[in-house]
Amino acid sequence: MERRLRLWVKLLICQCFLIGWYGLIEAVEFPPSFSQKPSGLVVPDGTRASLNCSATGNPPPSYEWLTGVMNRVRVVSDRRRYVTPDGNLVFNPFNSSLDEGVYYCTATNSLSTITSEGVLLNVARFPTVKHGPRNVTVGEKEDVIFTCAGDGFPSPDYLWRRDYDASFRQEGASLRLHAVSPSDAGEYRCEVFNVAGRATAEAFLHVQYAPSALVSPSQTVAHHETPTLTCNFKGYPTVTVQWRKDGQILERHHAMINTVITTPMIGEGISQLTLKNLHKQDSGTYSCEVVNELGRDVGEVQLLVQFPPDPPILQPAVLDGTTVNLTWSLAHPSPSPPVSSSLILYRHQDQPLKKRNEKLVPGADARRASVAGLKKGKTYYFQVVSQNSVGQSGLSNVVTAVIAATVPDAAVLLSAISLSSRSIQLKWMQPAGSNGGSLITKYGIEYRAIGATEWTTTVVESDVSETAVLGLFSNTSYIFRVLAMNAVGFSQHSNSKEAKTDVLGSPSIVNDVDVNSSDETSATVSWAIPDKSLEENQDIQKYIIHLSAGDDVEHREVVAPFETEGNRVLFELGNLLPNVTYHIAVAAVNKHIQGAGLQSSSVSFTTQARADVNTGIDDSDSPKSIVEDNAAYIAGGIAGIVVFSACIVVVIVWRCHVSGNDSSSSTASMKSDLESHTAMLPPYSPAKKQNNMCSKPLPDPCISAVRDTFEQALTPTPSPGPTVADLDVVFSSIGIDTLGEEQIPSNIGSPVNSMYDEHPDFQVNTGTVHSRSLSAERVSQLSDEIRKKKMVTFGSPHDVSPVRPNPSSPTRSLPSNSCYSQRGIRLDDIEVELNSYV
Repeated sequence: MERRLRLWVKLLICQCFLIGWYGLIEAVEFPPSFSQKPSGLVVPDGTRASLNCSATGNPPPSYEWLTGVMNRVRVVSDRRRYVTPDGNLVFNPFNSSLDEGVYYCTATNSLSTITSEGVLLNVARFPTVKHGPRNVTVGEKEDVIFTCAGDGFPSPDYLWRRDYDASFRQEGASLRLHAVSPSDAGEYRCEVFNVAGRATAEAFLHVQYAPSALVSPSQTVAHHETPTLTCNFKGYPTVTVQWRKDGQILERHHAMINTVITTPMIGEGISQLTLKNLHKQDSGTYSCEVVNELGRDVGEVQLLVQFPPDPPILQPAVLDGTTVNLTWSLAHPSPSPPVSSSLILYRHQDQPLKKRNEKLVPGADARRASVAGLKKGKTYYFQVVSQNSVGQSGLSNVVTAVIAATVPDAAVLLSAISLSSRSIQLKWMQPAGSNGGSLITKYGIEYRAIGATEWTTTVVESDVSETAVLGLFSNTSYIFRVLAMNAVGFSQHSNSKEAKTDVLGSPSIVNDVDVNSSDETSATVSWAIPDKSLEENQDIQKYIIHLSAGDDVEHREVVAPFETEGNRVLFELGNLLPNVTYHIAVAAVNKHIQGAGLQSSSVSFTTQARADVNTGIDDSDSPKSIVEDNAAYIAGGIAGIVVFSACIVVVIVWRCHVSGNDSSSSTASMKSDLESHTAMLPPYSPAKKQNNMCSKPLPDPCISAVRDTFEQALTPTPSPGPTVADLDVVFSSIGIDTLGEEQIPSNIGSPVNSMYDEHPDFQVNTGTVHSRSLSAERVSQLSDEIRKKKMVTFGSPHDVSPVRPNPSSPTRSLPSNSCYSQRGIRLDDIEVELNSYV
């Protein structure tokens, strides 16, 4: 730390000393003195020039430039010519007409003025060549001198160069060459130059010498190549070139000669001989001859042209089954280059030439070979080519060999699958090996049932590889095998496959059932014949028609042969009831199963009503649409009434047996009422048969309920319908006291119960009840309302399918099931009675 401090102190002292010394110097004045005096210049016109001058003094001097010889004048600065602060006089650019002359530099301070000596500023003149060098022709090893003279200001300098040798440089007004050689020949250039520019002059040196030729090395080429022989030559004067082959002037049309002088000054050049489309005679010695007045030279080169071997000679073939043995010989025993291998080319008669087979036989001495695995039944064509390093020979002569055909190899059975109860599908593959040399024309299918000894054979064409074996027995196992056949015969059997036929199924469902027409007791029905391409539909023996009307079901059979029209079966249904809705469905039956197939969809139709039946209802108030819309219900109602009547008869017999002795007087009264009212029934009414059904009348509460109900039902309407007299007959037929006029109010304008309140459309006018009637529509509405309200019920309701209104039905009495038990009137009974009068 102390040493560093001492160093800083010393530096500070030195700095103070220097500052003081400099101040002392600054305080001393002295006159100017030139540190750089100007010097003369030679400047090209139009270039920038500068005369430099500088001086020292204290105070610092100022500068001025003077020009002139006798009368010096101060140079006035302007934009082109001016004095710089450091004393230089600049000309930019130099104008020789204005600026050429003598110039002086002056430096002045407060003590004195100094002036330099005058310097000349001259314009430089472009140099010229007054006497240039001349062309020279000499022999080898002679000396040569080139001279050159130039002019210019300042005096020019001289430089010699060669045109193709950038390293050659020699100064001076003359150039001397000693013992020249052909390599010294060429162009020499004299350059004259000064500050103003440069001028040149050229001269040529020709060195005469005897010619020489240098050819390319010998060549060995293939016949398809295009060789080029090269001859490089020298000689001056210029030589002539001549190509020869084996000493003879070359005049081949396929030879192309191209000679070029590359360096004319020294006589150097190149000549090339190109040969095309070579032949064997093109091999030999080629010479390049060059000649000038000083001598002659010849260069020689060997050319060897190589070709493939000549085509061999093929001997007749020797057959051994599907193998052919071949032997051949060479056209020339010792070809050059030698044979390295042979190639056998062969094909059969159906094989394109471009896709022929090849077999390589290696070895220079190989002259025999065998070709195996040939196809049977084919005619083969054989040829041989020889090969060497250059290429292949041409094709030899053709040898033919015929391979005899045999039976084909065995086919391959791939699968045996059951298709149905009568058929099995087979699939096979053509022989994996040979077809025996003959096209497979057919396949034989052999099969037998397992356990049987005899085979059944069927034949199919060769363009299929699968088939269905038909006509088999259902649910039976079979064994199958396949044989391939060509023009020679059948092959061995293929592998075997087993398969079992299906169990035969039922026929298909019958479709498109239709009723073509119907009358009162018959109808014509038709349906589509099931698809006969299906096995189960091929042996249909009969059709079963399921015919139903209500709860009645009947089956009718249609046995073959069938009446058909196109693809439909026709059948006439007879013994039908008039005005009944029937439902039909059809099923087919084949001979292989018990029972029928699936039934078709059900189709409905209604037979026509009898034309002579009195309906009891005016047709003008019973539209045909009501009949058509409700026809399906009539048949159901009839069937329901029949079944229900049987049940009532059983009940009546039981009741009559129980009440026996107690009811003899009541029975007599009821019989009397029935007989009196039966006489009032229409002619076709079956009520006359009911007068001995029951000997016991219904209880009074039941009678009152029935009367009240029917009184409310007697709604006046302009359409004819059941009258009070008709209702009286109905009630008499079921053992109820007469509904005579004395028991029914003549004016029922006031509703008996709430039913009229709920049905304001039922307008009731005063009048005699017996003269009023109900329309079919009103009866139907009333029947539905009775069922809905259940106005009368004395026990559990009985399920009875309602018989819908049918305007074509005649007036009839209550069916045989109208006799009621002690427990009361059922709602369904009343509804049935109302509907029976529609």
